Order: sequence, then C-alpha cells, then structure tokens
Amino acid sequence: MKLPHLDASAALLGVLALALTGYAAAGQEDWQTKGSDPSEIISRLELRNEYLSLPDGKYLDQVYLRGDYAATENIGFRLDIPLVNGGQEDFANHFGMGNLIVGGRGKIEINEQLSWLVGTNFAFATTSSPQLGSAWNQIIPGTYLVWKPTQQWLLAVGYEYAASFGSSEEEKIGESLFRPGALYHMPYGFWLWLDPKIYVNHVQNGETSLVLEGEFGKVLTPTLEVWLRGGGNVAGETSREERLGWKAEAGIRYLFE
Repeated sequence: MKLPHLDASAALLGVLALALTGYAAAGQEDWQTKGSDPSEIISRLELRNEYLSLPDGKYLDQVYLRGDYAATENIGFRLDIPLVNGGQEDFANHFGMGNLIVGGRGKIEINEQLSWLVGTNFAFATTSSPQLGSAWNQIIPGTYLVWKPTQQWLLAVGYEYAASFGSSEEEKIGESLFRPGALYHMPYGFWLWLDPKIYVNHVQNGETSLVLEGEFGKVLTPTLEVWLRGGGNVAGETSREERLGWKAEAGIRYLFE
C-alpha cells in the first residue's frame, strides 16, 4: 500500500526513534521498560504519532498527547488528547480533535510475580468531524492479569468491553476485546512486545477479527523511552473499519520517578 498521506510528524518521530535506539548503551545492561509494562502505574507524559490505513483509501493520521498521574503505587489516572488528520484518497481531508480519553485503574499485587489490574476508560465524542473518530461516547471497563515468570519475560492477558452511551439512538457500539500478550526484555534497555488483539462485535452478530501488532523499543535513560509499533488485521471481518486496516506508530515518553 502507498503512504501518500503519512504526515511529516509521523516520519520525523519514526526517524527520531530509530536514531535514538542507537544511543550508546554502555553500563545499561539491566535497564527495562516501565512505560510498556502493563503492570506499572507511573506518572508520565507521552507523545505518539499513529497512522491508520483503512479500507477504500481512507486513513487517519493521529497525534496523541497522553498524561498519566499515579496517585499511589497502585492507583493511576490518564488523559489522552488526540489531534487527527483524516480523509480519503482523492477527496478533501479533515483536521481537528479526535475522541478524548479519560480513565483510571487500580492494581492488586497478588505476589512478586503476579498482578491484577482493573480499570475503566471513557472515550468521548469530541470529534470535530465524523471522519476523525467515533460519533458515540463510550465506556470501556477492563481487567488484566500480568505474570512475570522471569526478569526477562512478561506475560499478560486482558479483557475489555466497549459500550456506547448517552445517545437516544439505537446502541451503536458493543464490542469485546481479548488481549493476550508477551513482552521480552533484551539487554541494554531494548524490548519486544507481541500484542495480538481479538475483537468481537456484539452489535453485528458476533463478527470477529484478529489484529496482530508488535512493538520494538529502547530505554534511553531511566526516565526516557522511545518505541516503534506496527501491525494490522490478519483474519476476520467486521463492520468497524478501524479493525480492518493496518497501523504504524512511533512515540516517546517521559516517566516521572
């Protein structure tokens, strides 16, 4: 597929992330990512650029500014502010606000290796154009179990349910997400994260789709991380276009310790 609408900021972030992964790593053999560890609740500022290529030549080029606040070691809150450029090949594009996300989660440490997390996100219909995101408010409760059998490996399994609310119209969103995953810590602060996602659309007779994503990242300092992520639909059909395309993402985050 062509990338005619890939924004310059996406390319810049990608080049930046790739360049930073070559940062000298002497004495950093034991560094490990915290920002991509789903069991870590930590205050952060994060900037990422996500490009979605959708069916029929449609696309979304999204820049997210995310902030997390860790009230305690086990309770955290988040806010995601997206700016989106979207449209379709040979047609006018649109630029504006996407779906604002607000959420919180809590963690119970069962033992040193096993953690259980429960939380809820709200995605609000703040889009300035229908082409830039969902037109319905959503509540998205979820739960994750994270197991760290060794210092190098992290295994996680999660479930989320997204439901639309606050509209007098017939329900438009009712979707389950099953999310198993595995993260491997490599020497010198590098990591690999395999992140398959299984979506089940309950509004459309249980339509199921499998999206496979992978992430490669680098810890630059104890408080600074960069990463690249990509993937797309590998099986299944659904009426939700965002589950049928592919994505490319690059990001940088600062962790407050």
